[in-house]
Amino acid sequence: LKVQLVVGTVIECEEVPKSDKLLKMQVDFGEFGRRQILAGIRQHFLPVDLIGKQYVFVFNLKPRALLGIESQGM
Repeated sequence: LKVQLVVGTVIECEEVPKSDKLLKMQVDFGEFGRRQILAGIRQHFLPVDLIGKQYVFVFNLKPRALLGIESQGM
């Protein structure tokens, strides 16, 4: 499986209530659309600091549920 890396802009970001590690982000990938992505970076970043910034995401992963919330990338 080849990894597809895509740059996306974080539109919204919030803490996941029942987790000490997860942040839930809404990410705009331009021509690829928007996706919801969960990331275990809560201990290192504040949600407000990520909004409006661009990051590289792994785009072609199968959707997975973490704590009942779907993540469509990493």
